[in-house]
Amino acid sequence: MKKHILLLTLLLSVVASAFAVEAEIDGLWYELVSKTKEATVIQYKNNVKYSGDIVIPETVEYNGADYSVTSIGNNAFYECVHLTSATIPNSVTSIGEYALYNCSGLTTLAIGSGVKTIYQKAFAKCTELADMYCYAEKVPSIKLSEWLDYSCTDAFEGSYIEYATLHVPEVSIDDCRAVEPWKNFKTIVGFDGTVPEILKCATPTIAFMDGKLKFSSETEDVEYVSEVAVSDAKKNYSSEVSLTGLYKVSVYATKAGYDNSDVATLEFTLGPGSEVCDVNKDGAVDVADIATIIDKMAGKE
Repeated sequence: MKKHILLLTLLLSVVASAFAVEAEIDGLWYELVSKTKEATVIQYKNNVKYSGDIVIPETVEYNGADYSVTSIGNNAFYECVHLTSATIPNSVTSIGEYALYNCSGLTTLAIGSGVKTIYQKAFAKCTELADMYCYAEKVPSIKLSEWLDYSCTDAFEGSYIEYATLHVPEVSIDDCRAVEPWKNFKTIVGFDGTVPEILKCATPTIAFMDGKLKFSSETEDVEYVSEVAVSDAKKNYSSEVSLTGLYKVSVYATKAGYDNSDVATLEFTLGPGSEVCDVNKDGAVDVADIATIIDKMAGKE
């Protein structure tokens, strides 16, 4: 009987040692797994939020044993709005879902060379993020979750990275410029301070066809941002409305990873006495006449 009790006690001891414990060490909370000697950064307890500049160590000591910090847990810094920077060490290989979600005061973020996987919305809504440092030479992949191994691109959703700078090893620059969401940073620079040549979208051309303004650019897959303004526009109260006034069209092309193109503009007038008239002599001033005039103004004829 005593032998059985001793064996049971030993078994329970072994099982217990494999379970994780939570502990606060130097101001950060960790989940510690004694069997693997690995530590995960977790949320602060008692509804207290992390704040200020946080530097996560590569190892921590607990009860005389050293633990390697290998991951940032789900929601670890969730809505820590007074967090200003979180330096993540080389020992960390994964960053959990919503790990730094809505850290609206965060301006600088650095992740170590060991990071391989970042999970969904890890850095979402970090609206003041200005500089991101990624020391991994292989671009980290973005996954939905630990249990759903599907790729996604929302790690920086709502963080306005189109206005931020990404700092990476020189060997990673081309890869970052080709992969979502990394390519969406406004500027990607190497750690030596060199800035790679940034391609610029070709200036669009403007044409008027089938009653519509048409834009085109030599750069493929661009988006067009246009504006049409009409001077001398007035309210009308009759069943027929004449299109009159000076029309000003402006448009530029934009594409992730590229500088915006120069702005293309075009002006034309409609109405009595305007340069838009019965160009084709068919007895009416219509779309065909407007198209001809615009083509002439654009230098196509």
